[in-house]
Amino acid sequence: MARENRTLLIVDSSASHRFYLGTMLRRLEYAVHSAASAEDAVQLMADILPSLVITEFALPEMNGIGLLTTMKQDQRLKNVPVIIQSADDGPGMKERCMTAGCTAYFKKPADIEELYKAIEAGLDAPRQTVRIGTAFKVEVGDKKARGGSVRQESVTELSDGGIY
Repeated sequence: MARENRTLLIVDSSASHRFYLGTMLRRLEYAVHSAASAEDAVQLMADILPSLVITEFALPEMNGIGLLTTMKQDQRLKNVPVIIQSADDGPGMKERCMTAGCTAYFKKPADIEELYKAIEAGLDAPRQTVRIGTAFKVEVGDKKARGGSVRQESVTELSDGGIY
């Protein structure tokens, strides 16, 4: 999926930080929406399903972990990756956020290159299974049947019952 088709939601109480981060992410060709509070973000997500949320920890009313918990309880939002940023980098803050289920944690303001890497990692979750392109040569036909002939083809799919 092209970056411009990926919608990021920035949730931060600081208008200047929302503006700065939004500008940087738009330059990286993401579609960006923003909200000043967790409550505003939840309301916005009723209309738009973001590909990823970047939230500040210290928000008015509900904090970043509260937003993450609310999202995990919503069938539609539970698989949306969340990155939490915090100006308070006190002991245990990162562990608290990671234990709550966030994809990544950064001390605010995050280095834009590191944040970009975390966004891409969050958006491109590792595959559960590995697919390897394979083609097998097979012979189709029967020389024993009257007028029968055999031709060689390639098959790329196998099933429990054989080649189809």
